[in-house]
Amino acid sequence: MKPGVRASAVVVGFAFGFLVSAGGLGDVDRVREALLLQDLSLYLVPVSALAVAAVGVALLRRRGRTRYAGPLVLPSGRPAARHVYGASLFGVGVAVSASSPALSIAMVSGGQAYGLVVLAGVLVGLRLRGRVEQQLVGPVSTEPEALTHWRRT
Repeated sequence: MKPGVRASAVVVGFAFGFLVSAGGLGDVDRVREALLLQDLSLYLVPVSALAVAAVGVALLRRRGRTRYAGPLVLPSGRPAARHVYGASLFGVGVAVSASSPALSIAMVSGGQAYGLVVLAGVLVGLRLRGRVEQQLVGPVSTEPEALTHWRRT
């Protein structure tokens, strides 16, 4: 991995973590209120994230390539049934836990141990999904690092 990629990832990670925490997404009570539709202000965070992402993708499309990864290749086609199932399962997990992967990290960084429980569940779920997917179709990524890791596990 190029040094510029690592530096960019660190900067983006710090910015994302700061904004998630500053937006109140690390407070389980505020998240619960949002899920119960008692406080809709937290919904401004994902809406603004979608707006920023749309501008970013538009700029990348115009440029035709990414800074570090080469030519821009965006997926095309309609969502498959597996996407609907995955999104539904993710939504149920968010509703039951009043958290998500990003929120659980914000909770842990804010000293809330509950985030560790959610984060552990996310990690176990990711590992399980990876094992099931390997048995069904093999590795999805074409990145050399991912293929090497897949062969080792």
